[in-house]
Amino acid sequence: MHAALFDKRLQSVVTYQGVLSWETVVRSPISYNQFTNVVPGALKAYDMPDLARLMAPRPVSIRSPVDAQAKVVTQAMLDEAYVAARQAYRDKNVEKNLELVAGFAK
Repeated sequence: MHAALFDKRLQSVVTYQGVLSWETVVRSPISYNQFTNVVPGALKAYDMPDLARLMAPRPVSIRSPVDAQAKVVTQAMLDEAYVAARQAYRDKNVEKNLELVAGFAK
């Protein structure tokens, strides 16, 4: 999502088993290999749900996100983390362009 946000040639984004949010990683006492993918200093300004919100109206699909311990999160956790992103897509009348799927969907 980082690249797509800054490069409009990337017309859509699909993530599979990416971290739900960096905030969940930072707040967790145990993290499995999550810090190897972090963008240094990014959390001071934004997190993964913020990137999805800023991608509107372009298509974004978040599939099977995981927590800090690499466990797939529930649909409720995913929906809660991405409330602002859903609203951004709603505001632009492109709700169908944001897909949030918990579990091992392909």
